[in-house]
Amino acid sequence: MRSESDTRGLKLARSEFSRRGLDISRADFRLTRGVLQVQGILGVGHSSNADVKSAVEIIFKVLKSKPEIKDIVITAMYR
Repeated sequence: MRSESDTRGLKLARSEFSRRGLDISRADFRLTRGVLQVQGILGVGHSSNADVKSAVEIIFKVLKSKPEIKDIVITAMYR
């Protein structure tokens, strides 16, 4: 069973990626005991001109400051 902290952290992570204009429809997010895992494909949304790599670096800095997320592991491809 998922803890409340993991549920909050997962919502924070998904909303932060969406807020930065990234397409996360082909990505899988998992948060277990404070470790966020992102797998699949991350891309630029239709209404955004953001560089995926630089946007992800900013998102990592923001998420690492949240108490629900202790570490981040990404195995997703950038498109």
